[in-house]
Amino acid sequence: MVATSSPVHHERNRRIEEIKEIEKRFRATAEELKDLKDKNAESEELMKEVAADLRLMRELDTMELETSMEDDCSEGETVRWEGSDDGRTR
Repeated sequence: MVATSSPVHHERNRRIEEIKEIEKRFRATAEELKDLKDKNAESEELMKEVAADLRLMRELDTMELETSMEDDCSEGETVRWEGSDDGRTR
């Protein structure tokens, strides 16, 4: 005698396959999220490095401007830098 599967068993097996497929998609999505999280962390680190470089560039520009202004003024002249209340006399 050949065993035949009942409609209940067929439905149960179909549902098990659906669950396995959902689980597979879930794992793939979890892996994608992990990759995105890693890339986000890398991006944040790069943004911090760029911000630090920009701060250094601004400091250098300010130092160069001050040096240039000092070179341009004559002796005894008061030089005022933007954002500074005190004048510096050369």
